[in-house]
Amino acid sequence: SPGAYHPEVIERDLIQMKGLGINLVSIQMGGLRQIPNLRDFMRRCAAHGLKVNGFLLGANPTDFDERLATNLICESRLADDPTLFAYDISWEAGNHVFHPKNRKRWDGDWNRWIRERYGSADAARRDWQYAALEGGETVRSPQDRELTEMGDWQVYTAAYRRFMDDLTSRLWNNAHRILKRVDSNHLISFRQGNTLPYDFGLTG
Repeated sequence: SPGAYHPEVIERDLIQMKGLGINLVSIQMGGLRQIPNLRDFMRRCAAHGLKVNGFLLGANPTDFDERLATNLICESRLADDPTLFAYDISWEAGNHVFHPKNRKRWDGDWNRWIRERYGSADAARRDWQYAALEGGETVRSPQDRELTEMGDWQVYTAAYRRFMDDLTSRLWNNAHRILKRVDSNHLISFRQGNTLPYDFGLTG
């Protein structure tokens, strides 16, 4: 931010990093107010032969803000900047997307996925043969124990894990496709972070 960016301190750090043999830095690329500082930082990195991996505000696939993310790319002229190595669009997503605090957020998507794959909640329950799942039109998401321990819920949990992968693959693909419209030159990635019991794997 403008009040916290001190070019002389940045320059000193970049010189020291270059002397240590570092050739890439990871940064957060904030909002529109930070663009002048971002441009200065990118110029300094280029002068020292450093590449930049930049976390792009607004690009998190689970809360994608197309206007913010694409405006940042365009206003910062990042698409044509060879100093940029890649966009980082989500920080350690495995730690939070399906965290117990956040899992209920996806219950609507989970039940739509069930209807698409099985036809109905009852048909899914018959396939899973897991007596602990109550009846009705909706199926709850797994509890932590069902994601971390072996038990008669394993088929149900396997179905949910496939849903996790399908959902995140769709969200990540949507974000990727939109970002590529405004920048076809740079890689798009994310920090997978620690592989916790509620982590996921992209299917494509």
